[in-house]
Amino acid sequence: MSRNFFSEILAQKRKAVARMQADLSAARFSEGALEIRKTAVPHRLLQALTLESPCLKIIAEFKRRSPSAGIIRDDLSAEEVWMTPC
Repeated sequence: MSRNFFSEILAQKRKAVARMQADLSAARFSEGALEIRKTAVPHRLLQALTLESPCLKIIAEFKRRSPSAGIIRDDLSAEEVWMTPC
C-alpha cells in the first residue's frame, strides 16, 4: 500500500494553520507584537551596524552546547575565547 506522505503532511499543516487562524488569542498576540515593534528602540546590533565607524565590525557566536551535538566547548568562557589569539 503506497501512501502519499507529502499530501498527508500538507493536510495536517493546513488544519494546524486553520486552528491558529481561528484562535483569537494568537491573533491578539500577533497584533500586540506588531504594535510593540512600531515604538520599539532599535536593537543594539542594528545600531552597531548603522554607526559610521572606521573600525571593523564583527558578529560572532560562542556556542558551548548544541541540541544535536551535545557539548561542543565547555572548558572556556566567551571572554577567554575572545582574548585567545588566532
